[in-house]
Amino acid sequence: YSLFAAGYRDGRPAFERTELGTLTWIVDEERSETLPASSGGDERVIYAVSPALPEDLGLKFDGETRVLSGTATRKFSGAYTLTATDADGDTAEATFTLVVRANLEDARARLTAVNESVLPELSRAMWGSALDAVTGRLGGGVPGASGSSGLADGLAAVDALLRANAEELKDGRASLRELLDGRSVALRLGADASGSGAGASDAVLWAAGDWRKLSRKQAGLDWSGDLFSAHVGADAALGPRLRGGIAASRFASAVTYTDRSALAVSSAGAEVAGKHRTRMTTATPYVGVAGEGTRLWAALGVGGGRVEIEDTEVAKRFGKQSSGARFTAAAVGGSARLSAGGALEVRVKASGEASRFTVRGNGEEGAIAPLAAAAQRLRLSAEGSRTWALAGGAELTPALEVGGRWDGGDGATGAGLEVGGGVSWSDPGAGLTVEARARALVAQAGGMREWGASGSLRYAPGSDGRGLSLALSPSWGRAESGMERLWDEGMAARTPSIDGGATGAGLEAELGYGFRMQNGAGVMTPHAGFGYEARGRRRYLLGTRFEFGSGLSLNIEAERKESHPDHDHGVRIDLRARW
Repeated sequence: YSLFAAGYRDGRPAFERTELGTLTWIVDEERSETLPASSGGDERVIYAVSPALPEDLGLKFDGETRVLSGTATRKFSGAYTLTATDADGDTAEATFTLVVRANLEDARARLTAVNESVLPELSRAMWGSALDAVTGRLGGGVPGASGSSGLADGLAAVDALLRANAEELKDGRASLRELLDGRSVALRLGADASGSGAGASDAVLWAAGDWRKLSRKQAGLDWSGDLFSAHVGADAALGPRLRGGIAASRFASAVTYTDRSALAVSSAGAEVAGKHRTRMTTATPYVGVAGEGTRLWAALGVGGGRVEIEDTEVAKRFGKQSSGARFTAAAVGGSARLSAGGALEVRVKASGEASRFTVRGNGEEGAIAPLAAAAQRLRLSAEGSRTWALAGGAELTPALEVGGRWDGGDGATGAGLEVGGGVSWSDPGAGLTVEARARALVAQAGGMREWGASGSLRYAPGSDGRGLSLALSPSWGRAESGMERLWDEGMAARTPSIDGGATGAGLEAELGYGFRMQNGAGVMTPHAGFGYEARGRRRYLLGTRFEFGSGLSLNIEAERKESHPDHDHGVRIDLRARW
């Protein structure tokens, strides 16, 4: 027998993927997209898209070539099905989403909304930082202004601070702006060795740094970031009670935002994230008049820089946006001592400020439109402190500060209230000092929240440097009231938390004992230290300080830093000479 069999198999079309993802057009953009072909099927396969494309959308689909093309005329979003049909009617389907995103005008509208929210707050913060530095100078608030040793101590402390955090700076765990937050130093030119400045030019060079956290929540737009400010200046006496000078400031801000507005959702189909950066350099001439228990001052600010916005959706179509910017500002203020003498002192301060941040825009092809953001602020605060003398020569000094402000113009407006306080107990005979500080922003119409607290325990030997010394400094959050202690305490305060505004706890401790060296050559102080931060970083040091007199000192330290999973070792040699 012989057997012959013949058969026929019906071919059916099929897509490798049943979901093709999203096809994106931009309004007024001409482009084409070839949709994927099916496999299998009998003879010729015809393709179709359903439902039908809107006639006013400006797009069309060719079933023979599988090409979707055209110039989109409006924003649009819809779900579609691509169907492949062969000669005998067999079909296969795959789905996709068609999105037409916003054009340049919509991008400008979105970035303008971001600038309108961010720039007024940056303007207030920038001008506030510059005024804090200037009024601190006019009020004598910059440590070290009375003599040249302030600059030597300050720069030595900064050097030690940077060296102690060198590895964190290198690998990005710390930033320079956080380490230099609130640091300031001054030098009186021509002062004699005693610091009296007799016969000197009375000119003062000074520098200060500031780091601030900013944030705002609005309907459809949330943002948060920081502003770093660095100031250098010089001033001199212009008369018996008149003092004038000029300061140069450099500002750098970095803000991250999330745009949930209806325009963002309709343009991109979902919320949009972005980054807003500002770089600005300003000059601030200032003048101050001191009276009997009163001070009056005035300042002007002018400068220029750039604004950069990297919006995830705008960047896809138009790239990162950048524009030139200008800054102008003015302020007047004063303070008066309401009570003096005895143990109680109360001082009232008031100021009025106005600033204007102008963005030039980046032309017809750019997405940043010209914009002028104006901001005003009125400040009123009262500071009070009282000292009680205790048995044995000890002193107890509580302090309280209450401040109010009103913000007007663009951006977040309304009133705010800040309360701060602290207490200090000291026993000069025993060389022991205990301090605690805290502050809180208890009400703010713009929705900002901030708090901080710190404490310290210090036991210092006598003036000759001999005997036991102990420093213990716990911290919680961000304590603004302790921003100047680096200059007062030298190396004992050289390594604050590098987290800046973090709200975790930390601890710094150091123990030492001073011995007089043979032949009266000076004092030798072996010491050991320990530091801990909430994120698990630990720090151990062991060393010896030598004070040779006549302004010459040497400090040798071995250090181990542990931060899971890494650890570092180092040796530091610090030689100081003063004259």
